[in-house]
Amino acid sequence: MIDHALRLIDRFGDHPRHLRGAAVFRFVVGMTLLYQLTMLIGHFDLTMAPSSIYGFEKFASGFGDIHYSYMALSSSSAWQWAGFAFAIVIVGLWTTGFAAQHGKLGHVITALTWWAVHSIHSRCPTLWDGGDNLIEIILIYAVFIDLWGPEKEQRMGRLGVSLHNLAILACALQICIMYFTAGIAKVPGKYWQNGTAFYYVLASREFGMTGLGPLIWNRRVLLGLMTWGPLVLQLAFPWIYFFGRPWPRRITVLLAMSFHVGILVLMGLNTFAVIMVGAEFLLLSDDDFEALRRLGRTLRQKLPRLRRREPAGA
Repeated sequence: MIDHALRLIDRFGDHPRHLRGAAVFRFVVGMTLLYQLTMLIGHFDLTMAPSSIYGFEKFASGFGDIHYSYMALSSSSAWQWAGFAFAIVIVGLWTTGFAAQHGKLGHVITALTWWAVHSIHSRCPTLWDGGDNLIEIILIYAVFIDLWGPEKEQRMGRLGVSLHNLAILACALQICIMYFTAGIAKVPGKYWQNGTAFYYVLASREFGMTGLGPLIWNRRVLLGLMTWGPLVLQLAFPWIYFFGRPWPRRITVLLAMSFHVGILVLMGLNTFAVIMVGAEFLLLSDDDFEALRRLGRTLRQKLPRLRRREPAGA
């Protein structure tokens, strides 16, 4: 058993895993964070200026306890603008892959990205739709991850490779725990049990963002599937991901991504949905990307042939 454990530990240092997924994560999440930040430019006076709806004194009193936002260091408009501009610049550099060829500087940029995002999120605590909580945790792990893709793989050394792989594992565990606890929390709810919970989501003023609601809740089977499907997915996700075979694992991750695309379309939780999809790219290994690429190529080759094939007896 000890030998098995030692071999498992040794595997963490052999080569960096999930490099393609890490690069896609950086780009997708980075673009989403830039969208969040640029949306605030026209609302600076409302959110971060001295006249902000978020009182500075109460915000600053939470420094070191509730948050570590550099925005709490001064209430002056100049400092608030400087901190806001710093966040946009740092997230922009991180998203574009700046410093990818400069060794540890890339990891420093990732750490600064976490601090910038954490600072702005803490300054405007009620503006976000849930993705902020996950991404602030994932970005801490991401400090140790090579986010630049296999074509820019760094000479990390055995320790760097081990930290990269352990951080990828930590991200996977974080996402799996989030899914499972969300599923467990739904199980006792009577509306989740009777298959009508999604009706109340679509009929609410907060989340009924499209006119598709009646098309779903007037079809009981569809409503039941759209209520129980996410519940089963959340409960099963950790077990399939960690213990399933490759294709069930890949399909489960793709279903989770589709689930969040549905949240974007039907509920309007835009940045939450895109951040979740971006984080889920971390769960796909380089082999998974290659297998999905081959599948896509096969489908592109076969579908035109099927369309051209005449029906039997024609």
